[in-house]
Amino acid sequence: MSYSDSIATQITSAILGPRPKLTFCSGNSAMPMEAGSTPLRQPVHSDADFAHPDHAFALVVNVPLIDMNPENGSTEVWLGTHTDSGLKVQEGLHGERASGRIKQALLEERKTIEPPTQPFIPKGSIIIRDLRLWHAGMPNFTNDIRVMLAMSKMPPHHRKLAANV
Repeated sequence: MSYSDSIATQITSAILGPRPKLTFCSGNSAMPMEAGSTPLRQPVHSDADFAHPDHAFALVVNVPLIDMNPENGSTEVWLGTHTDSGLKVQEGLHGERASGRIKQALLEERKTIEPPTQPFIPKGSIIIRDLRLWHAGMPNFTNDIRVMLAMSKMPPHHRKLAANV
């Protein structure tokens, strides 16, 4: 897998249009817990914590560098929530501590429709998600660091949006 993986590029181009722009590249690691510590998780949130279009305008491509599973902290995802996004579902505004965090009442309601999942994902797979999708980082209960690449792509014509992500 490279930054220009042909399969990921074909999929992101089909959704975002030709020549999607790489706007963010990072490593995402779930560290093992220290002995005696309390397991912590991220609040459920959307990475689109700003006013944005109601259609897919940015995609995140994740590549796990080891097998990911609930034991080592695979990301919790809330399938289908990309269509229920925007500032109306969030507790805080862009730049605030609660920025992107999904309101608790909406989480409880959503659990009755489609509860979240922590998928089993083989090393080297490609995971593509809409930037608007609700998700949360989860604790790693193993002794190994869970490492995943994270790359955001946007259409090149979304210059203003790309600068805000």
